[in-house]
Amino acid sequence: MGEIEEIIKLDNQLSQRIEEAKLHSQEIIKKAREEADRIVEMSKEEVVAYGKKRETELKERIEEVEREYRKKFNNRKEEIMRVFEVHKKEILEEVVKKVLGI
Repeated sequence: MGEIEEIIKLDNQLSQRIEEAKLHSQEIIKKAREEADRIVEMSKEEVVAYGKKRETELKERIEEVEREYRKKFNNRKEEIMRVFEVHKKEILEEVVKKVLGI
């Protein structure tokens, strides 16, 4: 019977080690999940930060283009007004003639 008791004892030890290994593997899995969650959160924060940076860059570019076109528009408008002022009398005479049918 000593051999059977030894086998039972070894079986119990093996079962205990298997249980310890399961607990240890569960702990490793838990830590890995926590690390993965942390990495995902960091990635989300990086994506948000990148998005905000990109949005800021785009807004700045839009403002720059808008200023550029306003400047061009204002320059063109001033040019048209200068030409109009130079030819205002002639234009007025033409309008009066057309209105009067002359």
